[in-house]
Amino acid sequence: MRFVVGVDVEREPHAALRLVAGLLGRRPHPALAVRAVHVLTEEHLRVALRLHHLAEVEAGARAAVAATLEREGVAAPVEVRQAIEAWEGLAAAVEDPGEDLLVVGRHAGKAGRGIVRLGRVARNLVRLLPAPLVVVPHDLEEADVGSGPVVALTDLSAGSLIAVRLGGRLAGALGRALSVVRVAGFAEADPPADPGALAAWLERAAVHADALQVAPGDPAAAREISLARAAPLLVVAAGPQGEIPGDGPAAVAIAIAASSPVPVVVVPATPEGRVSAGTRT
Repeated sequence: MRFVVGVDVEREPHAALRLVAGLLGRRPHPALAVRAVHVLTEEHLRVALRLHHLAEVEAGARAAVAATLEREGVAAPVEVRQAIEAWEGLAAAVEDPGEDLLVVGRHAGKAGRGIVRLGRVARNLVRLLPAPLVVVPHDLEEADVGSGPVVALTDLSAGSLIAVRLGGRLAGALGRALSVVRVAGFAEADPPADPGALAAWLERAAVHADALQVAPGDPAAAREISLARAAPLLVVAAGPQGEIPGDGPAAVAIAIAASSPVPVVVVPATPEGRVSAGTRT
């Protein structure tokens, strides 16, 4: 598995890199690789190319990203891409939707407040979902990364099973436990939540979880559970290519990603992603 981290050298703090440093430590990880991607947007190039050749702009960007990685304690190869918008370049950087996880910061901090909470890049990527997307509060520090289990939400649907399985893979790669939480009560017609049904569902899917819980189906419950368990990551499912259906955890995937104090992994309900245009340099 790989963390593909979007690095904007003109914006600080670099919460996405701090999450990676907190998860993996300041050394190569045996089960998780890291790639750092910086996107030269059309708007930036329009100004920069008035004074510099493209090779100079690219070299400067590489050097700035490398310096940022060193400062944040993350060792990773640097990739510079060109695209009209930053989010398009990051989407195009996905090489394998089944293995790559895009990591970006959001506008809102851990408190989740603000008129704009996701920001333009995260908002477009969470709608497109070319691969699982990790959304990180902009003020997250390395010390804020929880030492507890990876928490995955499910409504017992096939779409959320993909998120739970990814949560299990992440937990295994990170050497963490997996806690699966069934969210219930999205609609008045929902039957009473039965913890036994969650255990049976996981058994049929051949997924091992270290802890099970049933909780109300709202963003606040997911946030509280993740904080209480010191989760480093909260995994939720959205529909194919970011389509948000009306029931289950997918109904609140964007709300959770925009407000959770814990970094959120938003997972497409199908393993295939959709990659936007862009060129690698």
